[in-house]
Amino acid sequence: MKDPRSKLGKQLTNRLSNSQQEGLLNIDMETQNVSLSDLNESIQVETCSISIVKGDQKGNVFSLSKDVIRVGAHPRCDIQIVDGTVSRFHCEIHRDQDGYRLIDEGSTNGTYVGDLRIRDIYLSAGREFQIGNTTLSFSPITEQISLTDSPLEQLGPLIGGSRQMRKLYTLIQKVAPSDLSVVIEGETGTGKELVAQAIHQLSRRSEKDLIVFDCSAVPEHLIESELFGHEKGAFSGAVRAHAGLFEQADGGTLFLDELGELPTNLQPKLLRALESGIIRRVGGESVKKVDVRAISATNRDLGEMVKLGSFRQDLYYRLAKVKVTLPPLKERRGDPSKIAKYFLDVLNKKNEGYKHIKGITPNALHRLEGWEWPGNVRELRNMIERAYTFADREMIHSADLMDQLDPEHLDDDSYLGGVHTPLEIPDNFSLKEAKERIIESFEKDYLQQLLVKNEFNISAVSRDAGIDRRHVYRLIKKYEIVTP
Repeated sequence: MKDPRSKLGKQLTNRLSNSQQEGLLNIDMETQNVSLSDLNESIQVETCSISIVKGDQKGNVFSLSKDVIRVGAHPRCDIQIVDGTVSRFHCEIHRDQDGYRLIDEGSTNGTYVGDLRIRDIYLSAGREFQIGNTTLSFSPITEQISLTDSPLEQLGPLIGGSRQMRKLYTLIQKVAPSDLSVVIEGETGTGKELVAQAIHQLSRRSEKDLIVFDCSAVPEHLIESELFGHEKGAFSGAVRAHAGLFEQADGGTLFLDELGELPTNLQPKLLRALESGIIRRVGGESVKKVDVRAISATNRDLGEMVKLGSFRQDLYYRLAKVKVTLPPLKERRGDPSKIAKYFLDVLNKKNEGYKHIKGITPNALHRLEGWEWPGNVRELRNMIERAYTFADREMIHSADLMDQLDPEHLDDDSYLGGVHTPLEIPDNFSLKEAKERIIESFEKDYLQQLLVKNEFNISAVSRDAGIDRRHVYRLIKKYEIVTP
């Protein structure tokens, strides 16, 4: 049977070495990059539809986005065929950079396209193939996903109501039910593992485990054993057989953290396991089929690493069907206050009956919003935990944070109009003058807090404060508060 690719293209591919073929791939064409700052963005997601057109299950339709689709009589197949003439694992459909390949897995009765028994062929749109007494039809599908703002301010373990986060929630809800591999990029502490958790929780794999592997935390000579397992006696110290992370994640999700640190000599083995769904333990002879979804995270630019030759392009293509870059906390307007309050609630519940802090003062929240957060959400969590531990009043005040704030990271030109110093009353002020100064300070802090809480929606601020919209505008002008 002829390959649906062009004759010239096939001849060219046959003449190229593996490394040359990799060089022909275009990263930008194969990966859906999502910028959370572009609020009108949409992405394309490739899936496929397989329908049964002849046989006892005629009329059944399967929509799948997996890179390896198993078809057969076994319950673990993605498409289970109830047909006595179909083998347990009859055939597989593999998606690669050239399209979808139908591969017979050594079935008893064979896989047919028309009258020809095939072993390996690329499928074109509308192509029918027969296994046993069942005929199936294949069609690729390209779905356009519009990334509108979600109304949520929390999704799973993720906290935040900024527009970037609400856009991220939409992306997660669209991508999670599929089996698309996702690469999450972003600065240290932005919450990449939390995104992976949210995707797993909303996926069809949620009842199985999310297994985490830190590529930077395991010595290079042990990584293969950690990922694929080993048999007893496979190497010095292997006193018993060990199931690797792929086996532990079977049916679930494997989260590859710090992916950019994976040694280049191990990248081909990871690629083979992901593409074939077949692993072999170190020192073992038998192979095992596994069904694993991969989600990866890195604070490095994988695209640039591919160009420099330190990361395989084909592995990048396999892992980065969707690539999302998380925004740093300093760009997420209003989120530091929300997250700080969340961490405070967690600490109060954890220490119930021992210690309780009622809240965080407006001035302290104002300082949190004006901080540049070089350590992002992780830094904010540590700061609130420390302030909570040492606070000796009912509220966390700005003074409880000051010893943790490096002036170099205060944003004096922030959208809130700058971070001001603690209120000081001159000694020569009268009672009336001192009172006016204190009221003005409170009024400004209170207004800033409401603006942040309501994302600068003046109508919402007006309702919360119980004052007219025009009065809100006058106060903004009076205190020279910069609004978006």
